[in-house]
Amino acid sequence: MRIRNLIFTLVVLISASAPSALFADEIKSTQTVDELAARIIAEFPRAEGSVIAADENTVKFGIGSAAGLKPGMELFLVRPGKPIRHPVTKVILGTTEVELGKAVLTAVSENESEGRIKDLKVTKVIPGDLGRLSTERTGLLIGVPAAGYSEPVLQKLSGILKDSGRFTMKETAELKDAAPASEDINALLAKRGAADLLVLSTAPAKNKDMTAVEIKLYSSAGLKAESAGIVQVGGEVYGETIMEHPIVRGERRDFFRMDELPYRAKHLAAGSFTGPGKSEMAFSDGKKIIINRIDGSTLKEVWREDGDPRSSHLDMDCADLDGDGLDEIYVTNYTNDSMSSYVIKFDGVKFVRAAENMPVFFRVLDVPGLGKKLITTGLGAGSVYSGVIYEYKWKEGKLIKGGKFPLPSRITDPYGFALMRTDAAAADAKNPLAGCTIFWIDDSDYLYALDSDGKKLWKSDDHYGGYDNFFETEKERSGENVDSRGKVKGKLVLRTTAEGAKELVLTKNIPMTYVTKRFRGYSGAEIYSFTWDGKELSQRWSMKNIDGFLAGFFIGDAAGDGRESIAIITQPTLKFEKANKVSPLGSAKDFSDAFADKSRLLIYKIPQR
Repeated sequence: MRIRNLIFTLVVLISASAPSALFADEIKSTQTVDELAARIIAEFPRAEGSVIAADENTVKFGIGSAAGLKPGMELFLVRPGKPIRHPVTKVILGTTEVELGKAVLTAVSENESEGRIKDLKVTKVIPGDLGRLSTERTGLLIGVPAAGYSEPVLQKLSGILKDSGRFTMKETAELKDAAPASEDINALLAKRGAADLLVLSTAPAKNKDMTAVEIKLYSSAGLKAESAGIVQVGGEVYGETIMEHPIVRGERRDFFRMDELPYRAKHLAAGSFTGPGKSEMAFSDGKKIIINRIDGSTLKEVWREDGDPRSSHLDMDCADLDGDGLDEIYVTNYTNDSMSSYVIKFDGVKFVRAAENMPVFFRVLDVPGLGKKLITTGLGAGSVYSGVIYEYKWKEGKLIKGGKFPLPSRITDPYGFALMRTDAAAADAKNPLAGCTIFWIDDSDYLYALDSDGKKLWKSDDHYGGYDNFFETEKERSGENVDSRGKVKGKLVLRTTAEGAKELVLTKNIPMTYVTKRFRGYSGAEIYSFTWDGKELSQRWSMKNIDGFLAGFFIGDAAGDGRESIAIITQPTLKFEKANKVSPLGSAKDFSDAFADKSRLLIYKIPQR
């Protein structure tokens, strides 16, 4: 059988408020979550080596501890057979194998190991045969004490273990005791169909910026080992750490920064507002605008506009459309049943309104081959949107109305779609949609691929989007039996990957139900990346298990470190957690907390998949 000698303890960066009860003060060793994961994964290696000698009872292999082998591990013995060739191309597709039996390792050096043969199915083992560790995933169950634990630590550790490909992760179990009895462990493993139990316990450390984390690994034989350590600030749960350990991938779907926002943020835009090369973020809570810049470890406020309490910001975009080298902020604003949108920009000394009282909805759209364009529409007479899309341009310091933007008739508002140039030969300077495929979220949150004329090329089976950014219009405007509520859809972003491919990135808030339109409630959020092959969208990567309602996101240099990243803002949801836990990202501790004026800013690395 495989022997898993591991229990590691570490201390990681997490907010806390009282001295640690887990570890003694004299512990000085340092570890990180990545190191913890690497050592856990190292207990479940995948290795294969040749037999270099054998007799009736023993066998020697040309691999050892450098490949992760340890005494007590069980290797499958196989004999390579004839190659399997493609019947037409004659390309070798693989080889046949004969199962010989097993060997339990009794001695292991760095590059060699020796084992005892058992269950032999042939006359003898010969040099050239192979010894291989099992490649099957191990069912791993994580247990946490019911009295409370740090949810962010659990999420990160669980994500790393899952991404390693070594484990089939079982649903987390709450334990009555952080040190369960052997019979309880065996019963729990049998009930959940797991081979191993990882018990995670956390407690506040003396340093208020740290948390003690104790991890114990159990198999059916009970506790195997334990150790403890302390992690220094800089790259733990809320930090970015890329380990050099060969079995841990550096590019994971991890956030490396989290900031609490003391208001319920609804919109996010990021750009260079005060100077070329600078990176700032603008947030809106629906009435006021707050501009922040990341300064080291601090989210520093640069400027704020309190705004009009009667206002309702429906969307916010930014781009340098007037050509002065600084990004303007385009605020779509709804006041007193009319549009009163405006533009904020930095004049070299202060932030000012460069345009205001604009009777339109703003959208900054990336148009292939033409760059960013400002498209707009107004309120309709017989429907919420007028259905006619115009382009606006800057001229002599003023924002003026230009010509119509030629969208298909089924798209009646400027939101919830993106353009991708898929036929360069069909490009036409007079028609910005020529040679483009349109990716569009409809009112039921299905994702479509349309040609430039609006013909459906593909439709998703699943819902995406999940945008709850609504506004109410007067009943008279919409007419009888027509919904007077307007919906502003969220962003779809097209970006170029490191390999030069185009990917579509969009969000998905997961509703508790699709039955009602007015109030759904959300259990969490996800982010998806897709690529288009001309016939269908294929998923490239995804970021799941985001707690909270995802209100807005941005892809770019949000952190001001010169690297592209994903920044999101989340609001608390109706997913309640015990008050004695460290609150997970975006979720609520109690009923009042679900409606509290607060949000979180999370910045993630872009997955490289």
